[in-house]
Amino acid sequence: MSAIVLVAVVHTGIALQAQSAARLTLPPTAAVVAGTVELPVTLESAGHPISGVLFSIDYDQSCLAFQGDDADEDGLPDGFRSLAPPQFSVSAALDTADSDGEIDVIILDFSLPFAQLSDGPLAILRFTATCVPDYAGIVRVPVAFSSSPPASFSNPFGRNVDGAVTGSIVEIVDSAAPPTPTPTATMTPTASPTPTATVTPTALSPDAPTSTPTQPAPTATPTPFGGQVKPPIPPTPTPTATATASPAATATAAPPEETPFGQSGESLFLPAIQKQ
Repeated sequence: MSAIVLVAVVHTGIALQAQSAARLTLPPTAAVVAGTVELPVTLESAGHPISGVLFSIDYDQSCLAFQGDDADEDGLPDGFRSLAPPQFSVSAALDTADSDGEIDVIILDFSLPFAQLSDGPLAILRFTATCVPDYAGIVRVPVAFSSSPPASFSNPFGRNVDGAVTGSIVEIVDSAAPPTPTPTATMTPTASPTPTATVTPTALSPDAPTSTPTQPAPTATPTPFGGQVKPPIPPTPTPTATATASPAATATAAPPEETPFGQSGESLFLPAIQKQ
């Protein structure tokens, strides 16, 4: 029995170690060109039930400005927008005198039964870039989770949940284009398709040979007339007469005119004169 209990304890310990910690993240990088940039604060629960989150944001006030006023009177700074479910209470405050964490945020459910936060964005932080980078330059400004106070997570039973955070880098980019990409000479190679004019000679070459073999074909067909073959006078067509010589002999040997009395025309002519 003790061995079974030991195995169960070891197995439970391995399962707890395999489960990773909850995490709050900002985008790794975000670029802005002389304007505003929005950074979502995203929750990754890693399978833990999370009912409360507390964190503080530290940013460089010399290059980024945050709207801490509440012009719309929603109880939150104008630079902060909550995405938490309605059953959660959200509190956000700006303290520019705090050099470590200027924006303090608390997201909690105070009514039983405590709801759980889903994975995804919890809030959006909006900053305005105030630094002016050099021509075609980039100014990189960190936006991080503060370590005082550190980010904390709680479950529906009010117990602490181990967690971690990941900050962001805001890249303020100069709007001017660098001089190197200006030469659009790279577009000139697109004119290379113009040599496609070589297609025109290819259309002429097949047409010329096709017309030549069509002329000798009709010359050979008109030679026979009524089954008779007449040898031409010039010596050049004599080879063609050789092919027709065999039918010529058959024409002379065929005696269709010998039908009267079984004799030829010549032998019939002589006896007729003697009888007269």
